[in-house]
Amino acid sequence: MRTSLSCFCFCPVSESKLKKKPSKGTAISSLPQHLCRRFSLDEIRVATNNFDSHLVLGKGGSAVVYKGFFDDGASVFAVKYLQLGSSRHRILDDFRNEVQLLCQLRHQHIVSLIGFCYEEDKMIIVYNYMSQGMLFDHLHGTGHHDPLPWKQRLEICIGIARGLHYLHAGAKRAVIHRDIKTRNILLDDQKAFQDCGFHLV
Repeated sequence: MRTSLSCFCFCPVSESKLKKKPSKGTAISSLPQHLCRRFSLDEIRVATNNFDSHLVLGKGGSAVVYKGFFDDGASVFAVKYLQLGSSRHRILDDFRNEVQLLCQLRHQHIVSLIGFCYEEDKMIIVYNYMSQGMLFDHLHGTGHHDPLPWKQRLEICIGIARGLHYLHAGAKRAVIHRDIKTRNILLDDQKAFQDCGFHLV
């Protein structure tokens, strides 16, 4: 069985090595729109049934991730909605950095960034959808998932190693993963691996 690593980022990337923080007026204009799709807020609302709580896939410290149905249901993506709270400028920087970084990563073991939306002060990132949920649930037999056989666990570990090697040595900008844990690892239809949390070096 083919095993693939993917990255589903609930954690912000480090800003230390990125370009100087832009002002509010230039933050979004600096996003690489030619490398990924820019969604309208109307598209996002239709895809998530106006951010229906029944479509929530997970929650992080500053984001909620929804299952989104796009192109009249032909495409299913994960929709990460960043919550501004009282840290608007930090969230805006995280949003910009995440889009700039992830749109440049192209590897079979790294989840693809599909696009983003920045409209009416809402910051949203759209990723490939990983249908089998967290690795944690498969390992512990929770969430109505059967435990994984050892051979499949080994294949997932190999996928993790290949994805991390790409981030460290194969990507244009070296990236260090900072949050590997089974609750951040998601599986696709083939029960292949994905994870999150980057540090630029």
